[in-house]
Amino acid sequence: MKKSRIIRPSISPVQKIFFLIAAFVLSLSPSVFADPNLYNNQDLAEFANEWLGSCSSGNGWCNGCDYDISGTVDEEDLARFANLWLTPKDPVLSDDIAAWIMNNGVYAWWSYDRGVLLLSLYEKWLAKPDPLYLKLIKDRIDSLVDSSGNISWYSKTDYNLDNIQPGNLLFILYEHFGENKYLLAADKLIDQLVDQPTTFDGGYWHKQKYHYQMWLDGVYMAEPFACRYAQSSGDANWFDETGFQINLIATHTQHSQIYGSGTGLCYHGWDGSQWEDPPQDPCSWADPTYGHSPEYWGRAQGWYAMALVDCLDLLPPTHSARTQMLATLSDFAAALDTYQDPNTGLWWQITDKGYPRATYPENYTETSCSAMFSYALGRAVEAGYLPEVPYLDVSRTAFEGLVEHKLSYVGGYISLKDTVQVGSLSGAGDYDYYMSVGRVTNDYKGIAPFMRAALVYERMTP
Repeated sequence: MKKSRIIRPSISPVQKIFFLIAAFVLSLSPSVFADPNLYNNQDLAEFANEWLGSCSSGNGWCNGCDYDISGTVDEEDLARFANLWLTPKDPVLSDDIAAWIMNNGVYAWWSYDRGVLLLSLYEKWLAKPDPLYLKLIKDRIDSLVDSSGNISWYSKTDYNLDNIQPGNLLFILYEHFGENKYLLAADKLIDQLVDQPTTFDGGYWHKQKYHYQMWLDGVYMAEPFACRYAQSSGDANWFDETGFQINLIATHTQHSQIYGSGTGLCYHGWDGSQWEDPPQDPCSWADPTYGHSPEYWGRAQGWYAMALVDCLDLLPPTHSARTQMLATLSDFAAALDTYQDPNTGLWWQITDKGYPRATYPENYTETSCSAMFSYALGRAVEAGYLPEVPYLDVSRTAFEGLVEHKLSYVGGYISLKDTVQVGSLSGAGDYDYYMSVGRVTNDYKGIAPFMRAALVYERMTP
């Protein structure tokens, strides 16, 4: 793979001189104009005391000033400190989420749930660069990727899109540390996508064992990685593939695209068996005319919503796929606005079957999809993909609903309830199946999007 340029925070020579001079002066009198609620003079003086010091985890990486765990407090750390300058220190909920992740430790395993959790911690590090966050991410990935780029517990021939998702962290670690093993591992994952089995019209099978099936979940698992690979390698074909896969699955699963009108919600998956050559026997859940599954499962749609927004962030601004992606997002967002529960601000496990309650008494407001939708809508407003009215309020109401109805504290750490354990199309894929699956507290698939939603909420709070 072509090695990508390392993108780092920028600081001008003038800014650098100003901060260093100011830091030197304030180190002589650190109490001048100190305000404990802002990153300012006192912190600058402390940073100056660590300047060019030799750091290790044993002393908190120069008392927390070696943000990028490079071993030295240097210009990159100064740039990150400059980004913190005069920002509030007041505790925010994302700090508590990060504390839970750090306390939990995230047992090393090459899996999408750990991948998305560590990715959310990295996004927290971008907002508040605690070096221990970055160290945890690096330690966990380094325990799984050897010097030749081989990945523990990964098998290409499973052709499991879930196993692509942790690869997003490879590009992040390469950008920071420049170790070639991360690129070698990314090449192995992209090699899977090159050979991934596809439907008659080119859509990725979700896994080898799910013949001719596309699932919404798989779009999030594969496509942000493909975009990052395109950025890193310079191979723009992976941008094209991303746009193709995202838009293709919408034609098969978004109700309004299938039927020409109606809701913008998306069915969990699609089975193309009957259109293969020769035709194959479809799954029992496949619609006999269109092939889609029977229900709008919340988390599958949440994965897809995050994939749309994250890939719009990564695709070139002039890419031809963006127009249809934005149209899909707009229609989807309007449907989420319609089906948001007016009492809690959350969304239901089966999105369109919250009411009447007497008809669907087993259905419940589900945490992971609500966090995913809150993040996706908030980020889409922040980036200009959706209008602020009504979607900023929809996003914020959902996040506040999660805090009110799903969050508590146990032993000083967050406790986030009502994340559905799993969702699959290996069986009937009907309402009764989704109601039968258990709910988990502090599941990574709930914590990670909750972190992402919190970060967006905090950035966009006046």
